[in-house]
Amino acid sequence: MKFKKIDKDELVGNVVVGGVLAGLVLSIPFVMLADGVKKIYNRIPAVARKRERLNAEIRKLEQILGLEGRDETCVQYDPYFYRNFSRDRLHYYYALKNKVERGYKSPDIVLAMKIKKPEINFLDMLESPICRANSGPSKYIVYLMADKGIYNIPDEAVQKVLKEDLGMELVDNDFKSLGLATLSECGRPGDYFIMSSPGEYLYEDVSYKNETIKKLIEDFRQRIQKL
Repeated sequence: MKFKKIDKDELVGNVVVGGVLAGLVLSIPFVMLADGVKKIYNRIPAVARKRERLNAEIRKLEQILGLEGRDETCVQYDPYFYRNFSRDRLHYYYALKNKVERGYKSPDIVLAMKIKKPEINFLDMLESPICRANSGPSKYIVYLMADKGIYNIPDEAVQKVLKEDLGMELVDNDFKSLGLATLSECGRPGDYFIMSSPGEYLYEDVSYKNETIKKLIEDFRQRIQKL
């Protein structure tokens, strides 16, 4: 009897998929149990009262910071900030309190970035169930966010300067579809215009101190504020 030779990549792929499926099946009962315990705990009267007091204090801080309209699921001042650490309402409260005490104001210009989608070697995909991306460090695209209350970006003359002189282009303010991460915290991302900038950067080079990015911001401020 002849046995079919099993390809190494195919074997690895099957083992990985099988392990993931087994892990999901085994974890479902524990996830359901934890969710049930959490719901029961949150219904304890003393816990519910404490949560309401915390939410009331948070709403006061949100009002001071101009964040009205947020619901009780918010746990971060800027949900798109690349160094977010807050994961619950208590940490969110202290973050807001700290900003109020410091008189924090969202910057007029905010840098944002997203990773450039890696190029995929489709020949490798056909040969192996494991998708291999081309090797090499990831590149990032940088975006400039400009406060709508200060800069009049939709003006045609402004957009002409952006494109022809600065190599920038206005894009839709849709963080979820763009997949952006901000480098400075801004409480209301919707209050900003978003513009793509030329070039690509390594992760460690995306910074306000980067000479190329610094010059781009300076040129933007000088050219746009004059219009």
